[in-house]
Amino acid sequence: MDDDKLKDIFAGFNPEISDSADFMAGLNRHLELAELARQRIEAARRRSKRAVIIAAIAGFGGGVMSALCYPALLRLAASWSVEAAPTLAVAVLSALTLLLTYAAYDLALASSEIKH
Repeated sequence: MDDDKLKDIFAGFNPEISDSADFMAGLNRHLELAELARQRIEAARRRSKRAVIIAAIAGFGGGVMSALCYPALLRLAASWSVEAAPTLAVAVLSALTLLLTYAAYDLALASSEIKH
């Protein structure tokens, strides 16, 4: 009895079969879009990597400059009669190095996006 019901349900089922050329054109279009997306993701990854390298170099340079400027900033902070002069000097130099590194990353990323 159940087999007869299934046969009745599928008896009227007549799916339309699309043209294989249309199918292949659609498939090729989707493959081209996937390839384009892959290329754009790879380009964004390269730009991001380049920006990180530039930021690391800028951070290292900022750290070296901070180390060289530390004695002068320490004397300046001590002249203000601040009890926490060493801490203040380190905090200011760290903030400046961090700001320099972030700005270098942001500028490198923005300039690479403008080119592309």
